[in-house]
Amino acid sequence: MPQITIHLDEATFAHIVAYSQAEAISSEACVIQAIKERFGQKSTNANPQWSNEVRDLVGTWMDVPTVDEIRQTQAVDVVREVL
Repeated sequence: MPQITIHLDEATFAHIVAYSQAEAISSEACVIQAIKERFGQKSTNANPQWSNEVRDLVGTWMDVPTVDEIRQTQAVDVVREVL
């Protein structure tokens, strides 16, 4: 497998480390994911322990509403009684 060496400033490296820890992936996987997304290849944030069938489903449900869309349809909260 080809290898590449890159030099990062401290702030960029800190972002990579923080993101990879939050996603429970390695820093290497984080960089590979970013490169694939930038160049239009399919990339997943799926847990590596999941089967390929499950990981292949990532991004297939485009009709799922965003959080903001869901919140727009919520009813106005009623005035609560004083306790």
